[in-house]
Amino acid sequence: MFKVGDHIVYGTNGVCRVTDVCASPIDKKDPRLFYTLKPVSGPQSSVIYTPVDNDRVPMRPLMSADEVEGLFDRMAEIPHLSVPTEKARRDTYRAAISAASPDAYVAVIKTIDGRRNELSLLGRRLPEFEIECDGIARRHLCTELSVVLGRPMEEMQDTVAARLA
Repeated sequence: MFKVGDHIVYGTNGVCRVTDVCASPIDKKDPRLFYTLKPVSGPQSSVIYTPVDNDRVPMRPLMSADEVEGLFDRMAEIPHLSVPTEKARRDTYRAAISAASPDAYVAVIKTIDGRRNELSLLGRRLPEFEIECDGIARRHLCTELSVVLGRPMEEMQDTVAARLA
């Protein structure tokens, strides 16, 4: 169980801070405990309530500093996503982002970077949904790196870009 003050990754919301562990704020008869989560990036007024035993949305602790270094070391080896058809592209990206895994974020970023290069050679632009997925994956990854290492977000964005170049 996470404690008040912990930072966690919560599904597609990315890094959140646990601000409270309490009874259900919605249904006073619900016997379960709930986390009150505050997303680190996004609107400051956002608050998420989720059961402590939620098994539908991935929740995990942040990586350790050693795990971050390991991720940096293996970034080049993380494969692109396999997209069976163009029609499946959106679902493939969403599933990877929903996994809330640093490796999945890197795979999405690498896959979309490759697509951006392919389409650029053809004189075409990346579709809007791919630009959006790229932004989400980068934001979630870099926010986690920033919180774990205590470094500015911009520095983490530059570091990720350099490691993937």
